[in-house]
Amino acid sequence: MYLIMDSKIFHFTEVADLKRILALFVFCIMIFSLVGCGGTDGGQTPSLPSSDTSSVAPDASGSDTTASTDTETTAFTVNGVDISKFSIVRPHYNTSYLVQVEMEALVETVKNEKKGTVEILEDAYTAQGQYEIIVGKTNRDGVELIEEHDAFNITVSGDKVYLNGGNTYSTAMAVSEFAKMLKKGVTDQNTVKNASYKATYLKNYDPTVDYRPVWVDDFDGTKVDTTKWDVIDEEYGQKDHKTGTSGKNGLRAWRRPENVKIYDGYFHAVCTRDFDNYYGGTIRTNKHMTFMYGYVETSCLLPQGRGFWNTLYMAAFEPAELVYPEIDVNESFGNSALAEANAHVHISKQAAELGYTHRSFDTLRANESRFRLPDGDPGSLKDAFHTYGFLWTEDYIAFTGDGKIYCDLNLNEEGFEDYKAAFNAVPVKMILSCVAGCSACPLPQTATDEEWATSNVYVSDYVHLYQLDDGGRSVLNAENKVEW
Repeated sequence: MYLIMDSKIFHFTEVADLKRILALFVFCIMIFSLVGCGGTDGGQTPSLPSSDTSSVAPDASGSDTTASTDTETTAFTVNGVDISKFSIVRPHYNTSYLVQVEMEALVETVKNEKKGTVEILEDAYTAQGQYEIIVGKTNRDGVELIEEHDAFNITVSGDKVYLNGGNTYSTAMAVSEFAKMLKKGVTDQNTVKNASYKATYLKNYDPTVDYRPVWVDDFDGTKVDTTKWDVIDEEYGQKDHKTGTSGKNGLRAWRRPENVKIYDGYFHAVCTRDFDNYYGGTIRTNKHMTFMYGYVETSCLLPQGRGFWNTLYMAAFEPAELVYPEIDVNESFGNSALAEANAHVHISKQAAELGYTHRSFDTLRANESRFRLPDGDPGSLKDAFHTYGFLWTEDYIAFTGDGKIYCDLNLNEEGFEDYKAAFNAVPVKMILSCVAGCSACPLPQTATDEEWATSNVYVSDYVHLYQLDDGGRSVLNAENKVEW
C-alpha cells in the first residue's frame, strides 16, 4: 500500500505503521475542515465579511494604503459597536459645503439602510464623547494633519473614527468612502492611509452627478500664479461726486501689485495709506479663466475697519445684450461682524429702454443674505477662517457659509424671469480683492489707526471651482485647469 505525500512515495508493511498513517490522515482532515472551509453551524446567520476597502485607490506611489481586513464584521458597526451610538463631529467653523453634503449623506445612509440615527455635532458646542466620527480639523485629540492636497485618511481607532484630507475635497472623499465601508462594518484593520483623491474619484465616481474640482488655487508658493490671475495696477475708476477724486476724504484710491502678497499658503490683500492716497490689492482671472455653473468656495479672514472693502466676486467677462449677472460671495465694507452675499442683475442700455431695471439681493433677500457668527459666539469674522461658497445651476443659485446654505433662489420662481435670463446669459470671471477708501464704497473711510495697523488684511486660504460633466452646459474656459 502506498501513500503519496508532497510528491514522495512512502512504503510501509507493518500494521503499526498503517495505524500511525491513518491517524495522521484523520488529523489533517480535521484541520482542513476547521481552517480551510470556514463553515458555520447550520441555522446560524454568518457574519458579513470585512469591509471592502478595495474601492479606495492607492497613493501616487502605488503602495498599498489599506490594512489587513481578516477580522469579520457586522454591517453598520465600528469595532463591533452599533453606528447609532456614534456622533459625527465637525469643526464649528470653516467646514466646506462639500464635506457637509457628504456628512448629511452618511446620516441618510444610516437612516435608510440601518433604520438608525446619527447626529452631526459641532466641536465647539460639545464635549468629547466616547463614540465619535471626527471629520476634518476639529478640536478633538488625535486629529492628523495631512500636507498633500490629494491625500486622505480613514483612521479607525477603537471607539473613534478620524476622516481627514489634505484639502476640502479630499476630506469630503474620506467621508464618502467611509460611508461605503460602513455598510459592511469596519474595524481598526480597515484603516486607510494616504489614499489618492483623484485616483479614487476616477475609479468610483460619476462626473455627470459628482462634482469635482476643475480649477483651483491653494496659493502655494511665494507669488501670484499669473497663468490663473492678473494682478491689477490701476487707479479706482469711479470718482467721488463731491471731491472729484477716486477716493474718500479728497484722496485718490489705487489697486497696486505691491499690496498683493502670497506667503505661508495664503493670499493676502493689504490696505495701506499715505498722505495723498489709499492702496489695496486685487487679482482677476480675466481671460485666464471664465466659467458658467458650478460651485465656488473660498476660506477667508475678513479685515476690520470702516472702508476696507473686500470680497470674492464674479462679474461678466463680456456684458450680454440685455441682462447679465454679478455674484458677491462674501462682500464686506470693513464691518467684520458680517459678510454679505449678493446676486445682481445688471442691465444693458437696450434692456433699460425695454423697461428692465437693475435688481439685487440688497432688497430682494436683505434679511437672508448676511452671514454672521451664531448668536453668542465671541469675536467676528476677522478672528477665524470661515468658508464662503456659491452654488450655481441653470435653475438655482445658493450661498453657503461654513458648509451650510443660508440664502438661495429658485430661478424658475415667478417674478424672477430677469434673474433666470441673467444667470444663464454669459460666463463670468473671478475677482479676489480688498481695497481702501474707494469712492463707491457705501461706508466712509474711517478705520482707526489701530485697525490700519492690525486688521487691514483680507486673507484667503484657497479658491476652488467644482463642476459636473453635464454634456457641455457648464462652461469652463481656462489656461490652467485641473486635468482629468
